[in-house]
Amino acid sequence: MHGKEIALEKLRAYKSDYDHVFILGDCTNDSASFMVDVLDCFPNAYIIPGNNEDTNVLEILYKAMQYAHEKRFELKERYNIVGFGFSNPTPFHTPGELEDDEIYSKLIKLNINEKTILLVHAPPYGVLDEIKGIHIGSKAIRKIVEEKQPYIVFCAHLHEVIGVEKLEKTLIVKVPAAMFLKFCICEIKNNTICIQFKEMQP
Repeated sequence: MHGKEIALEKLRAYKSDYDHVFILGDCTNDSASFMVDVLDCFPNAYIIPGNNEDTNVLEILYKAMQYAHEKRFELKERYNIVGFGFSNPTPFHTPGELEDDEIYSKLIKLNINEKTILLVHAPPYGVLDEIKGIHIGSKAIRKIVEEKQPYIVFCAHLHEVIGVEKLEKTLIVKVPAAMFLKFCICEIKNNTICIQFKEMQP
């Protein structure tokens, strides 16, 4: 959302329509009050930080009911949710950047399996991560996906790219930025995944 009030306002109309809500970081840059509003609106969302949230925003985010960074949650549908926020280094030197070695060392400790819905901020390297011919995704996240083969990976970070691709057996979903009044719906039924990209009404 990147602090866009209009995005949060529009999303309020949809929040009761779904079993689970995932928020993949960069809700705001430095507005603690906006972060509070997001958590008030979506108290049960599984949420991870992006690369833009600064320290005062992270302090609020840590208190979220389902703060998912480096955590695993079991779902009654036999799936599980694992989250990992932040991003690999960017040219902008934002607050939430980690070296790929550190990302891998933390991710490998998490219990990721073929029933995992993996929530990450950065996309895996080489998959839905290209800007002007340059791949900017995380090599660590790609390595984890190749090794663990989670069921689905939801990622964010790039504003310019949305879409769905396969990496090995894993479905990679690059969600749109809500600041552009777009969001993504995932329906899992009889082990079949349906992804829809939606635009909010202006």
